Amino acid sequence: MKGAPSEVDLLIEAVLDGSVAWVERYPERVQKVWAYMVDHLSEAGLTIEEVAVEVGVSRSHLFRLFREEVGVSPRVFWVGLRVAWARRLLGDRRYTISEVAWGSGFKTLRGFERAFKQWTGCTPKVYRKQIWMGASQSGPMRGVVGE
Repeated sequence: MKGAPSEVDLLIEAVLDGSVAWVERYPERVQKVWAYMVDHLSEAGLTIEEVAVEVGVSRSHLFRLFREEVGVSPRVFWVGLRVAWARRLLGDRRYTISEVAWGSGFKTLRGFERAFKQWTGCTPKVYRKQIWMGASQSGPMRGVVGE
C-alpha cells in the first residue's frame, strides 16, 4: 500500500469500528447515514437515493451535507466504506475473493476489483497475498479517489 491515510480513510475506519470520539464530531444526520450504510453494507442493490429517504433528506441535500461535512460525496464515502470492509474480509481465508466482493455490497467482481484498486493501489488478490505473507492488515489505503 502506498501513501499515508487521508482524513476520509481514517474516518471510514472509525465509522466501521464505531469509534465514538471520531464519529461524534459530525452532525447527527451524518452519523445516522453512516449507521445506515454500515447496517446495509452487503446490500448491492441499495442506492444513495434510498439511503437519503431512510434518513429523511433529499438526494441533493444528502450530497450537499456530505460535501460540506465529510469532504466527499456519499457515493465516494460508501464505496470507501465497502472497500475498507472488504480489506477486513480478505484476511479471512474462509472467503473467496468473489464472496468478499458480494459480502461487501459490490454487484460484480469486476466493479469490486476496480474500486478496490482505486482505493488501495493494488488488486484484492495482491492485497490478500500481502496479508497472508505477513503484511499488516491495517495498513493504510492509498487515498480517496474522485467520482
